This record gives sequence, C-alpha cells and structure tokens, in this order.
Amino acid sequence: MKRTRDLVYKPYDTANNISRDFYSVKKNKDEVYFIGQEREVKTKKSEPKEDAPSPTKPESAPTTTTTTAPASAPTAAIVAGPVDDAPVAASEIVRTIVSIALKKPAKDVAFDQSVKALSGGRSTLQNEITGDIDAEFGSAPDGAEELPLNDLSSLLQKSFSGSLGKRTKSLADKFFTAKMPGGFNQSKAREILQAEYGFSSGRQDSIILMALQTPPAARLGSEAEAKEFWSNTVHAYITATGVQINKARAAGGSSSSAAVAIDPKALEVLNKRSNDFHREVYEAYARHLGENTNAAAEEVAQLKSDMQNLQNELDLWNLEHGNEYANGIKPYFDKRKARVYDSFWNWALQDLFKIYHGVRQGYLQLQSDEVARRRHLLLNRCSKRLINVLRHMIADMKKSHARAIAVEMWFEELLEDCTLAMQEAPTYVASSKVMAPHTTIDANGSINFIETPCARRGSAARVGGQSAEALAFEAAIASKNSKGNAPQAFGLGLLPPTPAMTPEMTASNSSDSDEDSASLPDKHDVRDNHYPQIQTKCDGVWKNTEDLSNNYAEILNRAMTTGIGFQGKNVLITGAGRGSIGAKIVQGLLSGGARVVVTTSSYAKATKFFQKMFSKFGSKGSSLMVLPYNAGSNQDTEGLVEYIYSLNDSEWDLDHVIPFAAIAETANGIELGPKSELAHRMMLTNTLRLLGAIKKAKEARHITTRPAQVILPLSPNHGVFGGDGLYSESKLGLEGLLNKWHTEDWSEYLSVCGAVIGWTRGTGLMNDNDMVAEGVEALGVKTFSQDEMAVNIMGLMASPLLEMMHEEPLMADLSGGMSSIANLKEEVAAIRKEISDISSSRRALVREEKAEFDGPSIKAAANNLAPFKKRANIRFDFPKPLDYATDIEPLSNLEGMIDLEKVVVVVGFGEVGPHGSSRTRWQMESMGQFSLEGFIEMAWIMGLIEYQSAEGVPYSGWIEKETKKPLTDAEIKQKYEDHILKHSGIRMLDARGIEGPDPAARQVLHEIDLQHDFAPFEASKETAADLLRENGNKVTVKPVEGSDNCIITLHKGARLMVPKALAFDRTVGAQVPKGWCAKTYGIHEDIVNQVDPAVLFALVCTAEALLSAGITDPYEFYKYIHVSQLGVAVGSGFGGATSYLEMYRERFLDKPVQNDILAESFLNTGSAWINMLLLSSCGPNLTPVGACATALESLDIGYESIASGKAKAIIVGGYDYLAKDVAVEFANMKATNNCEEDFAKGRTAAEMSRPATTTRSGFVEAEGGGIQVLTNAKLALEMGLPIYGVIAMTRTASDKAGRSLPAPGRGVINFSGASKSNFDSPLLSMSFRKRQIELRMSQIKETEQSEVDYLEHEIKSYKSGHVDFDIEDYRQHRMSSIKADSNKQRSEVLNSYGNEFWKRDSKISPMRGALATWGLTVDDIQVASFHGTSTVKNELNECGVIQEQMTQLGRAKGNPVLAVFQKHLTGHPKGPAAAWMLNGALQIMETGLIPGNRNADNIDNALEKFDHIAFPSETIHTSEDVKAFIVSSFGFGQKGAQAIGIHPKYLFAAAGEDAYTAYREKVQQRQDKAYHHFHKSMMTNAMFQAKDEPPYSKEMETEFLTNPDARLPMDMEL
Repeated sequence: MKRTRDLVYKPYDTANNISRDFYSVKKNKDEVYFIGQEREVKTKKSEPKEDAPSPTKPESAPTTTTTTAPASAPTAAIVAGPVDDAPVAASEIVRTIVSIALKKPAKDVAFDQSVKALSGGRSTLQNEITGDIDAEFGSAPDGAEELPLNDLSSLLQKSFSGSLGKRTKSLADKFFTAKMPGGFNQSKAREILQAEYGFSSGRQDSIILMALQTPPAARLGSEAEAKEFWSNTVHAYITATGVQINKARAAGGSSSSAAVAIDPKALEVLNKRSNDFHREVYEAYARHLGENTNAAAEEVAQLKSDMQNLQNELDLWNLEHGNEYANGIKPYFDKRKARVYDSFWNWALQDLFKIYHGVRQGYLQLQSDEVARRRHLLLNRCSKRLINVLRHMIADMKKSHARAIAVEMWFEELLEDCTLAMQEAPTYVASSKVMAPHTTIDANGSINFIETPCARRGSAARVGGQSAEALAFEAAIASKNSKGNAPQAFGLGLLPPTPAMTPEMTASNSSDSDEDSASLPDKHDVRDNHYPQIQTKCDGVWKNTEDLSNNYAEILNRAMTTGIGFQGKNVLITGAGRGSIGAKIVQGLLSGGARVVVTTSSYAKATKFFQKMFSKFGSKGSSLMVLPYNAGSNQDTEGLVEYIYSLNDSEWDLDHVIPFAAIAETANGIELGPKSELAHRMMLTNTLRLLGAIKKAKEARHITTRPAQVILPLSPNHGVFGGDGLYSESKLGLEGLLNKWHTEDWSEYLSVCGAVIGWTRGTGLMNDNDMVAEGVEALGVKTFSQDEMAVNIMGLMASPLLEMMHEEPLMADLSGGMSSIANLKEEVAAIRKEISDISSSRRALVREEKAEFDGPSIKAAANNLAPFKKRANIRFDFPKPLDYATDIEPLSNLEGMIDLEKVVVVVGFGEVGPHGSSRTRWQMESMGQFSLEGFIEMAWIMGLIEYQSAEGVPYSGWIEKETKKPLTDAEIKQKYEDHILKHSGIRMLDARGIEGPDPAARQVLHEIDLQHDFAPFEASKETAADLLRENGNKVTVKPVEGSDNCIITLHKGARLMVPKALAFDRTVGAQVPKGWCAKTYGIHEDIVNQVDPAVLFALVCTAEALLSAGITDPYEFYKYIHVSQLGVAVGSGFGGATSYLEMYRERFLDKPVQNDILAESFLNTGSAWINMLLLSSCGPNLTPVGACATALESLDIGYESIASGKAKAIIVGGYDYLAKDVAVEFANMKATNNCEEDFAKGRTAAEMSRPATTTRSGFVEAEGGGIQVLTNAKLALEMGLPIYGVIAMTRTASDKAGRSLPAPGRGVINFSGASKSNFDSPLLSMSFRKRQIELRMSQIKETEQSEVDYLEHEIKSYKSGHVDFDIEDYRQHRMSSIKADSNKQRSEVLNSYGNEFWKRDSKISPMRGALATWGLTVDDIQVASFHGTSTVKNELNECGVIQEQMTQLGRAKGNPVLAVFQKHLTGHPKGPAAAWMLNGALQIMETGLIPGNRNADNIDNALEKFDHIAFPSETIHTSEDVKAFIVSSFGFGQKGAQAIGIHPKYLFAAAGEDAYTAYREKVQQRQDKAYHHFHKSMMTNAMFQAKDEPPYSKEMETEFLTNPDARLPMDMEL
C-alpha cells in the first residue's frame, strides 16, 4: 500500500502539500473508531437550547482522520440547501460569445442588434462570431448574422440541450488554465458552487459563463484569491437572477456536519510521536549517506558569530568617524565615465554663425564687451574652415541690397586677424576691466550685492566717505526704531533721502528705481591695480623678492594685453565647480590651448557645465577631460592618477597640478565633528596622497626632466575668523610641503608654489560674505573677483616664474593685505550689523507707511480686481502670410515658367511621437523646453486632463481627469511638469502587458525533459487529446467520472516548456508619451480594440495632418477632385508589430487572439484603415516599405503619383511600433545603443542618442507616426490650402554589390551626378528657358487660331448643306477640343522648359535641375536634415555622401549646410523617421530657427574633413529666409532616398500676383475655421471623426466612381 502511495500519489501529494498517514485497526484503534459522540452530548447538555433541526444519527466515520482547531464553545456550521436548478439559456451563451469577440462587457451587448451591426462592418469579426455560434449549437440558422440577438437566441433555444457546447467548453478550459491558480481546476470550482451555494450543474454553467465575461486581469496567485473571485461572481449572478440561497444552521450532532472533538493533549502526544519518528528516519538516512546533520547548524552559528564581529567593527568605526565622514569618503571615480571634449573647430563655426546672424538681426552689438570677448575666442579657434566661412559671409553681405558698411568692416578685420592668428598659438587674454563689489539696500530694505565694472589704474587713491546728510538721515531712522545711533559706516556709503523715502510719500510705497537704493557713492570708475608679491625663503623667513615680483607683474600685464599661452601643457585641476576660482582657471587654460583634466564630485550636472565651457573657450590644440572624483577618497586619488598616466603614457604627463578641491564647513576649532575631519582629509591628507601618486607615476615612467608644478591653495586665514573647523590647520599643513621639497626625494618630479589666496568674492566658500566686501575694501583690504584671482594664479604658471619654481619653492602673496587687519573679524561683524540695521530700518519704515497710508477705499478697490492669471493659447498656425511686394515680387521672373498641376506641395502634416504632436516636438526641438501651451497639450495627450463644458455645469475649463478637480492653465504646468518630462521623449521604457511586466526582461521558454512522472492534473478532454497527440505514450489520461474532464499524468521523458526571463539591456527607448490613447482623439473603442496599435498612430496622424491643412472634413476634397484622384501611400517598416506578436507568440502559447489578426499584420493595412475610416476614395493605394527610409520612399511615390497625373492629392508618410522582439533583433545586430553600458558611463537616458559625436554607439528605438498631405499646386491654390513647402525633388537609390543588408550605401550620390562637359547646359539659364517658352507659346497660339479659323470654315460648309446634328453643339465640342489641345501643348512646353527641363539632358544632375527650376543653386540649400542614427558607420557614410554631392554641384567653400540631427531628440522610429524630419524641415523653413543637436557634446573629429557641413548643438536663428533644405534617409536593404524642399514664396511668384492675392484671402478664411475646429476638437475629444458612409449614396455609387467629372456640390454642408 505504501509502495502504491509512493509510485502513484507521491508527486501529486508533494505538489499539492498533502500528507497521507496509514492507520492499523489494531495499532490505531482509538484513531480509527469514532468515540467522541458521548463526550459531545454531555457538553451540549450544559449549553442553552436553540432552535435547530433535531439531530440525526451520525454516519460512520471515514478511515482518514480529520482534525479541527479546539474550541471552547463549538458553533453550528452554515450550509447551503439545494437551489432549484435551471439549465443555461441559449441567450447566455450567445451573450458570452459575442461579448468576448467584441471585447466588451456583457451588459454592453445590445440584443436588439444583429451580429452584423455589432461587428461594425468587419466581416472577419462577423464570421468569427457566427462561426463560434455554429460550433457551439451544432448549426446556426441561415442568415444568423442578420438576425437581432434576441431573435437568434429564441431560435437557438428551441433545439438547445441546455448544456455548454464545444466553444464554451473550450473557453472555460482555457479560462481555468490561464486565470486560476495551479490545482484550482473546473471540478474544484463546481464543487465549491455545489457545496457552499447549493448550485447544480445548470446554474454552475451560468456562473462559469459569467466568469468568462469578466475574467481577472491576470492569473490569480492563490486559492484564497480564486475563492474570492468565485464568491464575487456568485453574488453578481444572484443579483442578476434574483435566485435565493437556502441556508440552514446545522446542529452540532447533525449527521451531515457533526464536528469531531479532539483531546488537545492526545493531539500533542500524537504530533510528538510523529515528529520523533520522522526525525529518526531522517537521521538514519543521514547516517547511511554519511552526512553530518549538525553541519548546517554549525555553519549558521559560525556565520552569526562572524556577522556579530563585523557589526562590532562597523559600530566602532561609526562611533569613531560618524556617518557623514563615511559617506564623504565613498569613491566616485570610474574611468568609464571619462568625457573628453576637443572639437573646438566646430564650436568656432557655431559661434561665428550666431554672431553673424545676431548682428544682422540686431540683438548683438559689435561694440559690446560680449562680442569683443567672443571675437578673441574666435581668433584662438581659427582654422581654414573658419576663414572660408568668413570670406563667404563677407561676400554675401556685399551682395545684400541693404548693406551695413560698419558690419562688413568688422568682419573684414576679423578675417584679417584670423588669417594672422592661423600661424600663432592661442592665448588667454584677461579683461582690462576689473569688478568692484557694490552692496545696495533698496527702499524696501532688500539687500542686493552686485559686481560693478571699473577700469584699472596704477596709483592708489583714497575716496571720501559718506556725506553728513546721509549719516544724519540713517541716524534718524535708527533712532525712530529705538535701535540707538546708527553704527559708524565702514565704507558703506548711503544716498541722502529721496522723495520716495520721505514721510510725504504716496500710497505707492515701493519702487524698483535706482533712486530708492542705499549704496556707496559711485567711486569705482577707476580701481587701483594690485600686484601681488612673490616671496622666497631666506634665513627661514618668507620675504618679498623684487625681481620675481616684477617678473610676475609683467606676466600679469601681458595677460591683459597680448595674453599668455598654455599650448602643449597638461593640467590637472580639482575643485572647479560652477562659481569657483577653479572654473575660471579652466576657462583661461582652455583659451590658452592647454589640455585640461578636471574632476567633479557632481558628475551628472557638471558634464553639461564643462561641455558648455569648452564650446565657448576651447581653442586650437586644447581639450577638456572630465572625470568623476571624490577628493575625500583614497581609492579615487590613486585611480585618478593611474588612469591619467595610462593614457598613452607620457602623452598625458602632467605639467601643472591645481588641487583646489574643498568643502565648506562651520565648526568650533576645538569642538570638531565628522565633517571637519572629512574637510581636513580633502584639503590636506588626500592632497598629499594625490601628489604622492603623481610622483610615483612619473618615477615609474622615469620622467625626471619634466616636473609637474603644484599650486598649493594657501590662505591668510589662520584662525582669524574662527568657526571654520580645521580649515586653517589644513592650509598650514600644506605649507609644510614648501620645506619638504628640500628635505625629501620628490623634487625631481614636482615643483611647488604656495598661493596665499585672499578674499575672493562669489565662490562657494565666500558667498555669505559678499555683502560685506565693499565695506572690507574700505578698510584697506583688497578683495578679488573670481576672474582676478584666476588670472593671478595662471600668472604663476607662466615663464619665467615657472622655471624658478623648478629650482626652489616660491610663495605668492595673493591675500590683498587681508592678514594686515588685526581685528578683521570684529570689523566684518560691525559692517554686517550696519547693513542689517539699515535694512531693518527701511523694512520698518515701509510697514509704517503702509499702515498709515493704506486707506479702506484703496483696499476695497484692490480687492475688486482679481489677480491676473496667465492663460494659454495653443496656437494652430498656418504659414505666415507673405507681402507680395517685398517677399515675392523680386522673384517675379518665375511667373509663367511652371506648370502648377505638376508641382507637388505639402499642405498639411501630422505627427505622433515621443514628444507628442508636431507642435510639442518642435517646441522641444527648437527651444529645448515646452511652453505653457505645450504642457497643456501634452497633459491632454497623456490623458491627465480633459475639458469640461456642458450646460448646468458650474465650471467650464480644464479639469483633472481622475478627480474632476478644476485646474487653471498655470496649475497644469505646475502639477504635471515633472510627470510629463519623465514620461515623454527618450526614457526608460514603460512596461506593456503583452511584452511582460519588466522592460528589462525578455520572456522565452526553456525546454525540460521530465526525469520523473509529473504530478497528475485535471484538464478537458480536448486538452488531453492534444497532449496525447504531441507526447504519445508519455501521457496517461484517465476520465473523471461524471465530468467532461480527465486526469492527466505526464511520464518520464515528456517535454515541458518552462518560462524564463532573459536580461534585456535595451531598456531605453522613445515610446509615445505614457497615457497616450487613440480614444483621446475620438477614435471609437471598437476600432481601438480591432486595429493594431501602430496603425492607430497613422490614423491619428492623418486626422491631424488633414486638420493642419485646414480640412475639417476630408470629403471636402470631392468638391474639387474626383474620388479617384485622392490616394494613400502610407507605409511602415514592420507593419502591425503587435499583431505579429499575437499571431506567433500568443497563438503558440494558446492564448486568445482575435481571428482576423492576420489581416492586421499586413503592411498595407494602415493605408486601408486610413481610407476606410477617413477618405473613402478609390484613388491610388500604394504601400511603400523601405525600412528606415519608408517615409521618404512614400514621399517619392506620392510625388510621382501627382507629377504623373495619377492623383491630385495623396496622403504619404510612415508609422511603426516599438516592439521588444524587434528591439532584440536590432540589438543582436549591434545596431542599437546598449543602455546598460551607457548608464555605466554616466549617461542619462536622454543622452543616449548622440548623432555625430565621438561617443555615439548605436541608435535608440522609437515609435510613432508621421503623415503629410500632398497636392498639386493648382489644387492647393484653388482650395486655399496652406502651403508649407514645395517638394522640388524626390529620389530613391539602391547600392553596390555586397553581402550586408544593414550596411549604409552611397548610391544616392548619383542624384548629383551628370555627364562631363566643359560648359553648362543652356537650359540652366532661366532667361534661355523663358525665351523658349515664349516662342513655343506664340506658336501654340498661332496654331490654335489656325484651327479656329479652319473650324469656322468647316461650320460654314455645314450650314450650306444638310446635316443631322446640332451645328452649335458641334462648334462648342470642337472649340473645347481645340482649347484642350492647346492647353495640353502649353503644359508640355512648361514641362519641357520648366518643371522637367533637366530630365532630358544628362549634363544636368537631378539635384541641380530641381533647384534650377526655381532659379536656385546648390548654395541656396541652407539646411540638411540628416538621417543621423547615432551609429558610427552611418554618420561617416552620410556626411561623406553630402560632402561629395555638395562638391559635385559646385557649392562654394565656406558655405556649409547646417546639419540637423533630429534623432537626438526623437530616437529612431524607422518607418516615420523621414516624415518627422520633413515636418521639422518645414517648421525650420517657416520659423527660421535651425535646431541644434543638443546631445552633441563633442563632434567626432573624423567629421572635420567634411567642410561643406557644420554641426550646431544650439538653435541658430537665421537672419534670412531658409530658401531650400535637403532631407536624407538610409534604410536597411539598400534603401537610400533624398528629397529637396523649397520655400513656398517661389511657387507664389510662379503663380503671379493675382493668383496669390485670391489665394491669400481663401487661406485666411480656412485658417479661422480650422483654428476653431482644432480647439473644439481638443475640448470634445473629437479630432478624429470616422466616416460611416461614402460621399455618395449606394444608388449613385457606380455613377460616381465611373464619371470622372462627378463632384460633390460646392454648397453641400459637411
């Protein structure tokens, strides 16, 4: 028996936690026989009687024991009596099948509608439902899809057996398999329904159907959760049906529920006996196996002991050092986080462009100090490229109609200086002005500190103090406020009383005017020069050395005139954070050409700060390396030096070391805390360690002839102020190095200079003292600005002082006389008190005046005015209207040169992407932030807010979607800004249900062969048959009596597929904003459930694109064109990625998937849905598939369709979805950025797409859609559609032979290729073409007149004879033919010499011809939007292609195109990539803003050779119109494509003044209508309005489709 138990039941018992005991009748007599009734009866006699059914004789006890918890007073059990059974109705089954198919709650299924109506015209869904009904009931009546569900259910009920059929059984089986916990099968659920509620099989079926209708979202985790779910379902069933449950309270002696009383002591004895037995068995097995049963306990004891010892040591360490010290010494250094900036050549071009356009626009003045500073920095960074650009700029200015001679001269002088500077080393030139401290106190008592510029002078001069009038005034204020006499002024000059400060002041008691400020008299126009002293040690005392001091003064003078250089120098500087002396030193060193290593303890924020610094100050040969570093960590100190010297050994050997790292602290010098010890460690101990590590590195590399100069930051504050912990001790400790240089063995490797740094304003250590600096200077102490102190320190690094320091240590007194004031602390305290007293006095005066002059009438008036609250205005702009005389007329030579029916224009565009819409994306791209309007639109897009506006509602406006709480516009930004920025753009991926809960994990299946029989489990007969089919004799199936289920046992050798999660390192991407939902735009839930998510992007984009074209109803097109003349050519890289996932993975896992999922996976499905739901056209339906170049291929198809006359309007673009499975395959190809590696390098998610940079490492996945509406120009002008741009050329190309599909190609170079010739084709001359057109037009006119004359002659002959037709009708027919033929000839002439003149001449390249059509050349292309995926090979290939094309087309040197790398912001979405780029290029052309690549921290030096391209990282506002742009795209599978866009003013010039005037009026009316429609759509969530019927009636369908002249009436309301 036990053997049977082990063989058959052991796996099942183990899996279900069941324990089986075996009792003998002889040995376990007490346990086997029932003896507890008498004891129970005695107990009941003592209890009060209660109404209950009479007890019946108990049944015999079973042979297995049941134990219950002992109770002092047993209660009667609650049981359910049987409920009258009712078989399941056919209507219940129909409701279940339909609700599951429609993905709707059962209550929302309308039974008065047919299957066909509920399917919404989706034939596959209709077939799925009718097929399921047919399978369930055996056969469905004919025309079942046409019958209302009520009637259908009635017909089915007539022959219905009342039990579940094939389909519902299958659904139920899958439901229990997928949603219930392990072991909780259908039999168990039915047992609960029977035992606890009294439901029989019929009602059980009904409850199971109800469960199918409302399944749990995920598999339930435990049996308790399952019981709760079924309890809720039962209660829902009871509520719905009104059935009554019969519950009865059973007595304790009832035969059906008799409780067995167990003696607790006996139970305890039994448990002890059982445990002892198990222990003996366990020990016997252990002895047999030779295992030590005490080993685990001994190991645990040892671990506990070790842990306690460690804890004791930690406690001791914490007690000695403190947590602050422990946190302060944690290492930060990580060589992977090294950032190197060295692309000075590109930042010089960027700065030159900004100066050029800024001066021409008037917001930069050439005479300003800022421009002067930037001018010198340009000289430091000059290159051949820069000189060429300057020459081109000057030439452009000379061609300008409105010349600015002064500006031209400035740029010519700059060119001359740059030419000379090419042969010179860069220099740092200090400002000739110095800054003086100035403290002011305004009339309200606010204290303000500013730095005021003043000139230098050589001789010192004392300036008089305060006037008597000012002193008397302040004394009066102090006396009035009972604070005694005003303290003596320590240099704090105060103005005499002003009208605004007298008792006669008006009710307006505050002013921001300068007259209301108390301050020093203006005495800083000229400031004394202060030359620090250089000291050497003589007889043990540091003394001033006149010669060295004079040399130092000469160096400082040189720094302010010709400048000092540091080219070829390697410098390490610590402590160079924002607002520090070190930061100013770094700026100077970079200006002088040094290679600088700077460390930072706030790495994430500091990298952007230092990158910005290098882009401004980096010069020829300079570079800046930024490293994370904690000066409190010994590990960091050693790691830093080791890393520096591992960089090509001597190449980075240090020449200068400036260890300025420090932290501020306040502590009593003899009452120290952990922070004092940490500060001392940073400023002294680890500074010495740093120098020691450098010495070791030089010694190991035998570098003995190049000692590194160390500038020791000393201080005159040797406890003068107190309260600064170990600051003075640290500084005094450093002075010891000046003596050790002689006595220790490191003088060959390091030279030392002590810099006694005086009072420096604006630094982190001195910020609190800035307000007293002016008063301190009045005492005779010189205080320094950061720039002054920085140049003083850099002067110590120049010759000849540098050479002297190699011979002996020097001391530089930069204290400004700070140590000469004996009682400085008291003096500073007095100055501070004086300032505080004056401020308090003025605040008191303001309060008094307010109380005196604020009358009730004034308050009442003020209260009547509500505070102003800024309101947002979400703009919906069309292109700005142009003035014909100034903008268009200069191009009038184009008039009559172009066939407008063959010109392709963009009249609308839409976008769904990681930054929302095209509007919000443009804000982020051009400005780097959302506006207030942008935040509101993003909040709406992300489902955070909605608009409330209805009758009877007290508030109309924006409200929180969840709480319905009203929100002002400003509150939306305040409340949701962080959430919006966190969950939009490139970021950590949000989890999506179908791809698993963890974006960092990828779910796969692991195959296992069973080594033992698996625990039996229950499943349906269908599942059993499926398992038998797959596993054969490795499966045993036993039917369950009285059930449709079986008990299944998998035997040894059967195969199991177990889920596992692989690590996934592509966890950063650019998904659409979190919360984005197509229903927000008005797409119905039925469509959302049916359509692939990627197609939803395309649908929303199309609706937005049409609205941006001013088309509020797409059927408006059919008032102007035939339904066959509107086409769709929207493509995708992958199509329905989610549908693929469901079709392959979900089907494989046997999860429910819609039956027509195959149709949703097709690549042409997107275009189909666009047409079905919005357009209802019968025009061209084309499906471009070009991987990453899909959208540009789509544009090419649309262009050709319109140019060839196949369509007059067409929807183009692309869409794609970010699917994890696709991302995996891109990762396998090493095409995408490994975000885990980038995180380790200190990059944030937003920085991971870095096109064109040195550190680019793959693209970042994105998703979304981009759509454009194209029409021919004639239709756009006729309809008054906004024209955003003219598409001058589109081309696609493949590439050479190869074996790599992803490899970027150069085939697109052929677009600029042409036959070789010594002379240009005459067709490139517009005057030549114009002459030819005029000649041909005159010939056509003559021919037309000749045909008319002939017709008249023919008509006369007909009139004289007898004809059987109407002669006048014949005349009109022939005249129409003559006119049509003439127009056709004119169109051919315009094409031959206008639109397509270049296509017939191989000497004219497509790019040159497309530009020349509009009178442009390659030099008129200002912007190139790059594919720029952030992969190493793409940027090199693409820049090479553009460079070659520009060279072939003869672009002038010095006129680089400005490169736009949009993917730094959006990531790479594949299908819609070029659509987003085209949208951005159109926005550039409209606004004149050329966005920079904000992630371009350092441009790859390999791109410097491409001198026809500039790489801005900041937005450049051009001073002239962007005439033309080029968009390039490269896709896997040899897909290369390019397009050229032209400013619409060239089209308007070709159309003529009359046409433009009429057009401008139409487009204004359309904009007004579209603006209101857009806002109404947002407020009502109705931007997308699906069409239910075509624009014609069913009866008129054939006529409308076959008649090319069929149109909707112009006055028809849409």
